[in-house]
Amino acid sequence: MTDQNIEKQLQIAFQLLKVFRPFYPHCLVVPFGSIISGPGTRVSDCDFCLVRDPVPHLAHVLTGPRYFPPQLMPIVRRLEEESGRSMSPGKGGATPPTVPSAPPPKSKAVPRSKEDRLMENKALLSMASKVIRDINATRIQPIPHARCPIVKFYHEPTGLQCDLGVDQWYVCVPLPPLHVR
Repeated sequence: MTDQNIEKQLQIAFQLLKVFRPFYPHCLVVPFGSIISGPGTRVSDCDFCLVRDPVPHLAHVLTGPRYFPPQLMPIVRRLEEESGRSMSPGKGGATPPTVPSAPPPKSKAVPRSKEDRLMENKALLSMASKVIRDINATRIQPIPHARCPIVKFYHEPTGLQCDLGVDQWYVCVPLPPLHVR
């Protein structure tokens, strides 16, 4: 993957951040997959996750130098300066919500049915599909039935195919490689 392709993917992340922050002031848009792990090719798609309301410790894990490989940090910082936005909460971005001093009282969680989750996914992906039109996205295809529901789209200005998941931050957290004994 070339520096030019990486820069295009990060530009899309900043554009997504710009269009989603009016709806979710504390949100993050986290690139993941081949842009972070490195084995991507020129034709790899772009994977992003919209984290609508991150807890503070998660926000710093997903946006700082520990998340992005060192070779990407100069590009991230330059794009932050150019856009006047920060991928990190609190620096030109939204300040993360404060952590309450005491945990809220525990209530019994009502299990949601498969149909309820599907309806929620459809509504969320429908909203995301409308919002991403503002970044010149075309061929928008919500996929609510997937194990990890996403919106697939084509970003016209860069010519890149993209996938956007919502609140699936766990796919972004870098894990150490597994060693088989």
